[in-house]
Amino acid sequence: MVLSDLLESVGVSAGQAMMLVDTLLVAGALNWGLVGVFDYNLVETLLGTGTATTAVYALVGLAGLDRGLETLGGY
Repeated sequence: MVLSDLLESVGVSAGQAMMLVDTLLVAGALNWGLVGVFDYNLVETLLGTGTATTAVYALVGLAGLDRGLETLGGY
């Protein structure tokens, strides 16, 4: 809805947009699972603590918002 609409507006197909949203949600869930269980942040390990990490967190947040709005039936 939010992220998938944005992706579609730049030429990404609906199926590809939803796959990207799903991938971001799984990556975010796995990262938070690692943080909660092992106190290990894979995103920061891979990307450091700069802008790239912040961008990944923002994209995961948008993916969650996108899927949440879809689940609730739209905007």
